[in-house]
Amino acid sequence: MESVTEGGDIRRTAGGFKALPYNIPRGSIAAYDPETNGLLPLSYRDKKSKTPSAKSIPVAVRPMGAQTAAPA
Repeated sequence: MESVTEGGDIRRTAGGFKALPYNIPRGSIAAYDPETNGLLPLSYRDKKSKTPSAKSIPVAVRPMGAQTAAPA
């Protein structure tokens, strides 16, 4: 997985996961915390509370070794 940020200035990735089908909305993924903490850009914060927006991070999911991916 790789986070998809507006500027794309810092590459944030998390690997070693196995994708499994699950009954969640299309275009969504679920992952455990803290294993995916590395995907959270430090500047990605809630506008009101200023806390890290860890529950809504745009990510790209691709097979290992793939070069391009679309946001989930």
